[in-house]
Amino acid sequence: MTLTKRKKKYQRESTVAVRLFQLIGLSYTSMTDPQETYGGETGTDVEIHYDGHRIGIQVTEFSADEGAVLAKRGLRAATAYNDEKGKLTSGCIPLREQVPALARRIRKKIEKSELYDFKQFDEVWLLVATFVPWAPVATFQLPGVTITLKDLNWHLNDELRRSNFTRVFVYNMLGKTVYEWSSVTGWRCIQENPAAPASTGAELWFKPYLADPEIRKDPKGWALLEADRMRQQTSLTTNVEDRVTSTTQSEAIVPEHELERHKGMPMNPGFSQHWSEWLDRHIWPQIYTMLLHDCFFKLMGRARELTGEFSGPIGWHIEVGYVTWQAMAIRRLCDRRRDVISLARLLVEAKSKNIVQKPQIDELFAKLKCCDDVCNMANNYIAHTGDPRCRQNLSEWKLLADHLTEARKAICEVVVTLDHDLLKRTNPFEIMPVPQYNFTQEFESWVGAGDIQKLHKYFHEYRRAVNAWVRHT
Repeated sequence: MTLTKRKKKYQRESTVAVRLFQLIGLSYTSMTDPQETYGGETGTDVEIHYDGHRIGIQVTEFSADEGAVLAKRGLRAATAYNDEKGKLTSGCIPLREQVPALARRIRKKIEKSELYDFKQFDEVWLLVATFVPWAPVATFQLPGVTITLKDLNWHLNDELRRSNFTRVFVYNMLGKTVYEWSSVTGWRCIQENPAAPASTGAELWFKPYLADPEIRKDPKGWALLEADRMRQQTSLTTNVEDRVTSTTQSEAIVPEHELERHKGMPMNPGFSQHWSEWLDRHIWPQIYTMLLHDCFFKLMGRARELTGEFSGPIGWHIEVGYVTWQAMAIRRLCDRRRDVISLARLLVEAKSKNIVQKPQIDELFAKLKCCDDVCNMANNYIAHTGDPRCRQNLSEWKLLADHLTEARKAICEVVVTLDHDLLKRTNPFEIMPVPQYNFTQEFESWVGAGDIQKLHKYFHEYRRAVNAWVRHT
């Protein structure tokens, strides 16, 4: 790295650190470039003197598409390249991938930190910045979406405890939200984005962003380029031939850079954004969780077979919990009531609003028919105790593992057909996710090392089998 580039890098990273500490009220006595101070690479980007200690800070910027694209092909790489050319980067942000991608980024920093002894410092911190205001707006995570404390503790708490980092910050610069981790507290939110004022005369929610000096300066003209692009996009969309117009319904506008990727996508004014949110924020996450829950149960069953452990009351408790959870998850996804968000309800809405041809929706409902027995069992024996005097068709409990598998498969086939084939949304369809943590760690205390490898093999065989349900060429 040339001297000029290194200085620019330090200036950028120290600015991120300064803004973070100003926001959370952390007072330090000095901030310096450790490479200049110590005459070489230390594994950190910024050094501060805080509370009588020397703190080395590793700073990194997180791009939300990192978990969904190949390395050096995503928004982060495109931004770096276009920045040198003075061009604007634009693209889609796959919100479902954010937490795994963030976990991946922090794991890489943990691995990198193992290469250094950090003898120059009393403590080492990690600062992950997202939605950096002087970067192209389309590149980074939107303020306040998809990341929760539960996610962070689930994915990253144990690994950070074994790392060199004593403190970690995830800093959403534009949203002014800060998550902090320490070995004492775990993950916690120490700074939240202020909610938009509810009163009519209150300041508009975006006014603080417009007052941000880094955004207002717009030194490379990104904001002007984005405004011009949006103007052209609007002009393009409003002149599409045979465009369906309506005075009561809003029109779905496809961004210019996405027109080719979404070729053939129905420009249906009834396709509401909140139905996309149903899929992305509710239906798909429920399906992912259902599949992982099933996989972990089978992994536990395989470990019990290999070791002979948990064959008594604890094993019975595990099995009952599994059946209960799976049956209720299937029931929840197949619920057609008007006051719920579910896969079946989305099909009802798509049919009533003519978003998709009715025969196609009927075919999908027919495929979900195999879920009825599971839903009835859940209604009569789990959610409620069915009264045979009032429920004439009340059948005896006869739920089998095959019934659950058939129902899961049908749900996956239906949601992929709807999302990918009928709605033409371009989403990755490996429906069985890979846990972004050591999923065999809890087995290591009672399963031998050789059998741990068998569990890894079993998991990946199972995952390939599930993904084969909906394989698209």
